[in-house]
Amino acid sequence: MEDDKFQVVIHHGGYFVNEGGIKYVNGQRSELWCDEDKWSYFEVLSILREMGYINVKDLCYSVGGCPVLEERLHHFVDDVGALNMVQIAKQHGEVHMYVIHSVCVAEEVHMLEYYPVGDNGEDNTGVENDTEAEPIEEVQCTDAEQVELAIGEVEVQCEA
Repeated sequence: MEDDKFQVVIHHGGYFVNEGGIKYVNGQRSELWCDEDKWSYFEVLSILREMGYINVKDLCYSVGGCPVLEERLHHFVDDVGALNMVQIAKQHGEVHMYVIHSVCVAEEVHMLEYYPVGDNGEDNTGVENDTEAEPIEEVQCTDAEQVELAIGEVEVQCEA
């Protein structure tokens, strides 16, 4: 049943630019043979997740078999687009899909270390605790108020 398979060329990791015509630059190209009976919008999202693309912003496919993309890109948002892609692949031997994704930037989180203090004021980890506990100031606020906190100085209680 080789007739049920079609080729999808996935352009990913890049972005579109308009330099005298729309081009997809700085990307990679992957080729897949897909079963037309299983091909769907959500199957594509699953394939892209396996490729490492969690935050897919948009998907497009080319309706013609040429490198000129202007006026030949359609948004791929549902199974109607999936069926169109199968028909294009049957006519041209392959269909080109373009992935536009959000770039995730790692957020650096500074962690505070916790050293438990025993009843006698000594540090249980073997490191001396030379800081004295300061009294905690209680602040009550409404939902509309915003309070800046310095860790360990203020306790905020908001009542809804």
